[in-house]
Amino acid sequence: MKKIFLLSLILFLSAIIYAHEKHDIFYKKGVVFKHSTHTLKNKISCNICHSKIFKKKAYGTKFKMADLYQGKYCAVCHNGKKAFAVKNCQRCHKK
Repeated sequence: MKKIFLLSLILFLSAIIYAHEKHDIFYKKGVVFKHSTHTLKNKISCNICHSKIFKKKAYGTKFKMADLYQGKYCAVCHNGKKAFAVKNCQRCHKK
């Protein structure tokens, strides 16, 4: 029983680490969403965004800058209070 529990725990933790390190989301115009920055560095739980704000599937949620300016999607947190504002273009749009 201990072996099954330990194996399950190892698989679970491996999946979490994989999700954080390997699942950067590459959007148009040089925007890269890094899960690791949000979850590991800033200690934000996955369920804060999934599936309340974003679908769990990569690229499953379609949005435009106009949506962000209305406080939706990334701008739920990136509003200048919780995190840097979406109007700070260079923070997301890298060249």
